[in-house]
Amino acid sequence: MKLLQTSAIMVTLCSIIALLAACKKEQALPRATQHGANTFGCYVNGKLLLPKNRLNLGGSTPALYGGYTSGANTLTLNAQNSIEEPYRVIHIILNNPIGVGEYLMSDPNNICLYEERPPDKRFSTAITGNGKVVITRDDRVNFILSGTFEFTAANTANSNEKVTVTSGRFDISYK
Repeated sequence: MKLLQTSAIMVTLCSIIALLAACKKEQALPRATQHGANTFGCYVNGKLLLPKNRLNLGGSTPALYGGYTSGANTLTLNAQNSIEEPYRVIHIILNNPIGVGEYLMSDPNNICLYEERPPDKRFSTAITGNGKVVITRDDRVNFILSGTFEFTAANTANSNEKVTVTSGRFDISYK
């Protein structure tokens, strides 16, 4: 009888441990904020992309960085995940932005790029002209930039291959 009780307890404990291991917390997009929280996230063909890198392990490029060029003529925002495979990067470049507002990728002054390695693939909105970046906060005094984005980009080597980036959001503090 005691052996049956011990076996039942062991089975119950193993079941609980298996359930806890299976219930790891799923990652999600960061909350939409506008106070320089240094957050970024989007879905690329339905797969979540959050900035992560090996900076603490000897890497030199931050996972998330951006801001205006010294003349304030170009806004760049870069996010990369170099921990997971494939290595994935998003580049957003707006030339001559004037502040809060909507910036379309059909304007040749604006471009969104997505890169994936390996294999080396580069996707560009310069081919599709599809997408937009919406700046919701452009605080050049406190160096805070917030907004949303979405786009469809084509592979620069094979324009029939496309990626769709959705639900993009960012809130960065820069200097």
